[in-house]
Amino acid sequence: MKNTYTLKIGGIERELQKFPVSDKMDIAAFILFGDVELTEVCARELLKKVPEFDYIVTPEAKSIPLAYEMSRMSGKKYIVVRKGVKVYMDRPEKVVDVSLTTQKEQALYLGHEDGDLLDGKRVLIVDDVVSTGGSLKAVKELEAEGINARLINIHTIKPIDRDIIIKAAKETGRIITIEEHNVIGGLGDAVCDVVSAECPVKVTKIGVNDRFGYSGPALELLDKFGLTQPHLAKVIRDVVKEGK
Repeated sequence: MKNTYTLKIGGIERELQKFPVSDKMDIAAFILFGDVELTEVCARELLKKVPEFDYIVTPEAKSIPLAYEMSRMSGKKYIVVRKGVKVYMDRPEKVVDVSLTTQKEQALYLGHEDGDLLDGKRVLIVDDVVSTGGSLKAVKELEAEGINARLINIHTIKPIDRDIIIKAAKETGRIITIEEHNVIGGLGDAVCDVVSAECPVKVTKIGVNDRFGYSGPALELLDKFGLTQPHLAKVIRDVVKEGK
């Protein structure tokens, strides 16, 4: 089996080495540092596809050269979310997540001097690693079976995009929420609050079902809690059958 992946973008090619991140997944990784041609081409092609935005935000990672080039080409400011608190930060906010590649917790910090600029603005997040994409893969699988599922990215719970939720409720008649979080007090509950007041429809919540968490590789935990593509697709099929 070929242990590389051929990347083709904007008229150039790169041969990328594959690296395992779990027993079930490999990623084809590459580093932008030093590859000016690839950085410029990636930035140009991405800017053709992204929606309108006011700021670019990137973690303190290998995505910085790409964010810089996209900033230079677009004329929009870019902001780096740091991996540690810096002396110049004003009241830094901390977020902890699990890295897909290292399977370890990582903390990111953003000071209010930058964070306040983003309030109410359209923010484009540029990162240097792929996500699992389980929700999108499940929707594509269902479309191939003739099930028309709409995928909506609810990027914040507060404020929550009430208009898009109400529109989806009216046009589809049912909603399924998916979150890497306990189903109590999370996205599902927030969506229920919106539709119960404006357009009551059935809401099915997929997430961690009120149980203690576990430590382990991120992809294995997603599988354990039923947050991978096969399980998501099955739940959606069951909901559709109930409505017929």
